[in-house]
Amino acid sequence: IQQVTTTNLRYNSLYKVELPEDGVLTVKTSHLDSHVGLSNREGQYFYLHEKGTLHAVGLQKGTYYVRVYGSEQPRSFVINFEAQPVEYESNDSTITANPLPIATLTHGYLLEPDDTDILKVKVEQDGEYRFTVNNLEREGYTDPYVYLENEKGTIVLSHFMNVTKQVTLTKGTYYIGIKHGSTQNAYNVL
Repeated sequence: IQQVTTTNLRYNSLYKVELPEDGVLTVKTSHLDSHVGLSNREGQYFYLHEKGTLHAVGLQKGTYYVRVYGSEQPRSFVINFEAQPVEYESNDSTITANPLPIATLTHGYLLEPDDTDILKVKVEQDGEYRFTVNNLEREGYTDPYVYLENEKGTIVLSHFMNVTKQVTLTKGTYYIGIKHGSTQNAYNVL
């Protein structure tokens, strides 16, 4: 971690962090009013999942800038990086949902208790469709809540973690939602 700048304005400090591989970056501050900003070289900002004084986000390998600022100078803050499977996509709503083509296996990762992954499925013709979501963390662990809803927000299928469920669908767009359970979760969805 290399300190790039420091100023007296609102106790604003900027640090450069080089991530050697994909993983989770966390910043723990000593004050609740300390804010943490994160951007990359291109100036793209990243949302940090915040829980008290701990700020965490899954990131891809690369160079990032962490800014710690607040109205009161933090007595301390710690920046930590852990290489692990991460979620670095922003598919937490139907607007930013990642497309999931029919008959395609994809992977995801739920990082924080408030995390939800949304995947968009285009159904081109009426018929029977099967959905499966498998937890990759622990065999048989079914804690995350999984559901399928239509464009109107009506849930048409739910509770299919580690099981395959079949449903009759009409042509249209559907969304698979996978909500974080009590622990971090990697999963497959088909």
